[in-house]
Amino acid sequence: MSAISEEIFNEAKSRLRRIETDHGVRILYAGEFGSRARGIESRDADYDVRFLFVRPVAEYLKLSAPPAMITQKEGPWDIRGLCLREALMRLKAGDPATVSWLYTDPVYRNHPLFETEMRKRLEMLAPLTKIWWHYRRRAESLNEELGTNETVTLKTLTSIVEASLSLLWVEQCKSLPPMGFTELASTLVTGDAKRNQIIELAEKKKASDEAAEARRADYPVVDECLALALAATPPEGDLAAQVDEDDLNEFFLKWVGYHKPLG
Repeated sequence: MSAISEEIFNEAKSRLRRIETDHGVRILYAGEFGSRARGIESRDADYDVRFLFVRPVAEYLKLSAPPAMITQKEGPWDIRGLCLREALMRLKAGDPATVSWLYTDPVYRNHPLFETEMRKRLEMLAPLTKIWWHYRRRAESLNEELGTNETVTLKTLTSIVEASLSLLWVEQCKSLPPMGFTELASTLVTGDAKRNQIIELAEKKKASDEAAEARRADYPVVDECLALALAATPPEGDLAAQVDEDDLNEFFLKWVGYHKPLG
């Protein structure tokens, strides 16, 4: 994973504090996401900060619902926050994309108790079967984007490897895939030649700009990883999450600071 300098780390924390002040929210968790978290950031890559927040109880009682997202795009900073209520609703509806937000590095803001409790809900709302299908759809989407192009961006090539190996990790290791690109490759890719090809691809991306391209034929391991992912047998298991509405409501109300009246 990428090493974030102390200066950048402190700048991220400062920006999050300003967001809290400007929007009147409380940030429960924030971390680096995207290519920097995976250790394959390009030279001009953004700092992708993702966070979960709550508003004061009164905001949720107004006739007009408050915005579910907060975004700030300024220079290299791409900061996006999702309201805890919206995050839980998305998970309940079957969208597991938010799961990886709580497994990032570095972490800029963290309430240890919230992280522990939220991860328990993630396990309930996003079983491994659903995570597998999440990566399968990503692989299919990237395959369509790839098409028959002979030259594609390094970003697309690494994204294909990451999505494909993440699917295979869920299938073989029966756990959430790690964020680190190198850990995925070193664990799942057999054969020095293939492994070195992936490492070379990652290093080339880090030494280039976001728009840099490469010949697809120079990295045949990318198509091999994609083929394995697309040919993988779907796991058995019910995609429907076992939702405990009362538990989710109590969890949400606790973190927005609602206290039931006595008596």
